[in-house]
Amino acid sequence: MLFVRDCGASRIAIYRRERPANYGMAGVAGSARCYLRVAAAALSIEHVVIRSLTSTVVLAWLCACSTDTPPEQKTAQASSGSGAAAAAGRYDDSDCNLATVLDPEKPGAPGRLIESPRNPNGDSELAVLMRTMVDQLRENRLCLKNREAAKDMWAVHRVMRCAWPTNPRERNPGYDARAQVYLGTVRAFDEAPSQETYNAVVNGCIACHQVNCGGVIDFLRTLRWE
Repeated sequence: MLFVRDCGASRIAIYRRERPANYGMAGVAGSARCYLRVAAAALSIEHVVIRSLTSTVVLAWLCACSTDTPPEQKTAQASSGSGAAAAAGRYDDSDCNLATVLDPEKPGAPGRLIESPRNPNGDSELAVLMRTMVDQLRENRLCLKNREAAKDMWAVHRVMRCAWPTNPRERNPGYDARAQVYLGTVRAFDEAPSQETYNAVVNGCIACHQVNCGGVIDFLRTLRWE
């Protein structure tokens, strides 16, 4: 017959021996109490295990739910990605930058200056382009004052990076870096036309001409929207 030797919480030892002759009801009752304590301990352990497993399952479910992106957030992310791609395409300058090789035969190149009633001696490609840029600024200032839609300028102004200057040696890394900063103000204006972004473009013009061709700075100041 199996008897419980120790019913303590820390250890349970069961061994087999023959029941003694004087083993009476007290012994049976004691053994029963021990068996009940063993059963209760087993049930307690089972309860702890079940609670632990349940907590683990719930935690795993919550983690899985937290990684799911809400539909509206997915839509916003997709829109943001497509918007960034569209902006990158809109402001692509791979065909017009400092590395672009200029055509020596195009109008405005050295020896092929563009003649006009304003300057019969002829102007470089960049000089003519800058007059067009000024005309666009004036037009957009008038549009905004009249609360009309402004016209995008970047497509025209971007050409300053690959246009023949009056002095070809002035088309260098320093000039190109300043041009990129200026074109950043033009992009900001195109994206959000306002008096503030307009004046930022004019100030960008002045900043460039403080380094090269400073004789036009006084004229450029007249373009500001006060």
